[in-house]
Amino acid sequence: MNVTLVSSIIGGVFAVASVVISVGITTLNQNRINKLNNSIEAQKKHQYYLEPLIRSAADLQSRIYNILECGFIERYYHNGSDRNRKYVIDNTVFLVAQFFAWTEAARIDVQFLNLENDIKTLKLSELQSNIYSLIQTDSYGQNFIFFAGEQRAIGEQMLIKMDKGYNCIGYGEFLKKEAFCNEFLFEELKKEVIKMTTDLQGYRGRLKKLQHALIDLLDHLDPNQIRISRNERTKIAR
Repeated sequence: MNVTLVSSIIGGVFAVASVVISVGITTLNQNRINKLNNSIEAQKKHQYYLEPLIRSAADLQSRIYNILECGFIERYYHNGSDRNRKYVIDNTVFLVAQFFAWTEAARIDVQFLNLENDIKTLKLSELQSNIYSLIQTDSYGQNFIFFAGEQRAIGEQMLIKMDKGYNCIGYGEFLKKEAFCNEFLFEELKKEVIKMTTDLQGYRGRLKKLQHALIDLLDHLDPNQIRISRNERTKIAR
């Protein structure tokens, strides 16, 4: 075989190999860039849902603590003004519905909360399931029972779909909707809160367990107490 021809063939092989390697490296680099971009986007989603889920859990457990331990209903409903009484009912309904909303949003996009490992995500699902169960079981009597599907339905009505994900309406918008006065589940929730003002002992067992479960959720999502301090997550003792 002609030496020139052999050289040409060898040169061609090296040229093809060079192109293949170059394409491979480019693809590999692009894959790494894609993974990095996905990681950054996931981190944004993580923070987007993590912060309000923590805050809504903290707000609700704080209200329960104030009701059971600090005489919130006695002070502001039984001995308060008309505005105070309205606030006790409407804001308590809002805090429950707000927690349902962010729980539902996190459930829908739970993959964005799975940044560290599957074990932590599994634990989050377990904690959420425990809260669903506490609110739907009849083990604590017939007061304040809402099935998991009803909890999710209340949450869904509080959510607004946006380009970057879900958002929950604020208290001002909630009041404009008059606590969803034409929505059956919101009316049932409001009736439960009103009934609570005259029969608190009938709600104590469930509310205490729910407050404990919410703090367990806070301990899981905010273990280093960066967002919610230790003083703001005291479990009801009795």
